[in-house]
Amino acid sequence: MLGDGADGIKTETDLHFPDAVGILGDSLDWAHVARALHKAIRAACPGPSNHDRRRDLHQAMPATRWQGQVDATLRQLQALRPTAPATPVPLLEQAVTYLEGQRAGLGDSQTWQARGYPIGSGLIERAVAMVINWRMKRRGMRWRRANATALVTLRVRILNADWKGQHALLPPAA
Repeated sequence: MLGDGADGIKTETDLHFPDAVGILGDSLDWAHVARALHKAIRAACPGPSNHDRRRDLHQAMPATRWQGQVDATLRQLQALRPTAPATPVPLLEQAVTYLEGQRAGLGDSQTWQARGYPIGSGLIERAVAMVINWRMKRRGMRWRRANATALVTLRVRILNADWKGQHALLPPAA
């Protein structure tokens, strides 16, 4: 199981797939973490004069994070904080808070990839876009959960040409 760290994903996985392997600890997608680090570095070291420093940080931080060294990555981020009384850098603080809050979901991406597990959720995100969002997020649409679940189930069966068990879509007989 691989996700972006949202509690809902963890809850649904535990409910529907209790035996799932949690990639990256509790399944935090590598790309989400890399994006947060990138934004923090750019915000903390702006301008052309910091180009070399940004380049070095863009190499060092993801490398420690890739190897599962969350504390080292956090220390690197925290070292970018401006000294008081300077104003804190919002994107930097968001990245620090994000990593601290998602610590349980940050594992050793290098090891997971070497074992053949996916470390990015792009494939799943694209599937959600095609299966769910394409039909359900049109202008003006509102859905009840039960109806949305039934529609997604039907759409998946259509796309998969899987009509075995279609009786599951029908209401129970009285």
